[in-house]
Amino acid sequence: MVTRRLKLNAEQVVAILRDPRKDRDVAEAYGVTQSMVCHIRTGAKRASVAPEIPRRRRYALGKSLAEVIRTYTKVDPATGCWVWQRSRREKGYGQLGHGGRTWHAHRAAYEAFVGPIPGDLCVLHRCDNPPCCNPEHLFLGDRADNAADMTAKGRKPVGDARWNTRLTDEQVRAIRADRRTEREIAEAYGIHSTLAGQIRRRQAWKHVT
Repeated sequence: MVTRRLKLNAEQVVAILRDPRKDRDVAEAYGVTQSMVCHIRTGAKRASVAPEIPRRRRYALGKSLAEVIRTYTKVDPATGCWVWQRSRREKGYGQLGHGGRTWHAHRAAYEAFVGPIPGDLCVLHRCDNPPCCNPEHLFLGDRADNAADMTAKGRKPVGDARWNTRLTDEQVRAIRADRRTEREIAEAYGIHSTLAGQIRRRQAWKHVT
């Protein structure tokens, strides 16, 4: 079996790692395939060459964090949001790799344009738009602030919209109308008697009228 030899020498590999151009343009310049450039930049090929150069996400190569944010966001003229155009997580938050770290795009934007994020603080959105990276739309808060912000904007699931709930809104109404003891109600619905009492007193499931 004949193995195809790599056309590039070590100096060319280093140059590719430092080249800020897109994979396609670099591939054309060095006479190799685009996939070869990708493999080199992510460490799948020639990883032993220039180990001091961190393998980065291709789109972030040679760019500062601020440059990555500006390059890969699109401004929504109606809202002013800088909408992240690349990979996103399930809830819509952008993500990116830079400097050997994986970032939420909005947290990266805050650090790039505002400053360091102290401790375990969260970066919240005034615009309530998860992929937005506009630093003017971002502010710091703790986890309690984050939870309160979610509730105020109607994004916190309540009642039977929660994944782990055992009751429906209709069952809650039935419990409030039920004249049996809280223990009997709890056994009938498979819940704790304390919860049955809280539902009756409207300390739980307050949104159900």
